[in-house]
Amino acid sequence: MIEIKNYQLKGLEGYIVPYCLIRTNEKRKKLMILFPGAGYGADKPLLYYSTMLYLENHFDVVHVNYDYGQNHFKGKKAEEIYIALQHDVKLVMEDVLGKSHYQEYHLVGKSIGTIAMASITEREELQQAKLIWLTKLLKNPLVYHALRNCSQ
Repeated sequence: MIEIKNYQLKGLEGYIVPYCLIRTNEKRKKLMILFPGAGYGADKPLLYYSTMLYLENHFDVVHVNYDYGQNHFKGKKAEEIYIALQHDVKLVMEDVLGKSHYQEYHLVGKSIGTIAMASITEREELQQAKLIWLTKLLKNPLVYHALRNCSQ
């Protein structure tokens, strides 16, 4: 039986950052955290099937469901959105990892989600995480340096 729990946190400038935890009744020791792209959410084929694959392989799954294309962020520069994204994802990770019991982590990021992913790879709990980068943002300094300095 799959259980989906939805959560919300108050992010930068009061922006609501929703995320959901998908798990079964059995206590799993592995967690996949999904960081979608802008306009390419967890319901799109690449990320949907990634989620299904991880669930079939006995992982719990977290979808961080930010949407920085909303009116709240209209007219903001890309750098301002990246700062909000990184701040808000760190809040979600504090919440998720603060109450977790997992021993193995996989992070999957798509496009702008790789910027979010890059901002948390230095966390102690994630030092041995497996990372999947689905992006063309290799020229973004944060993504470039995270990939270059990544030990995984």
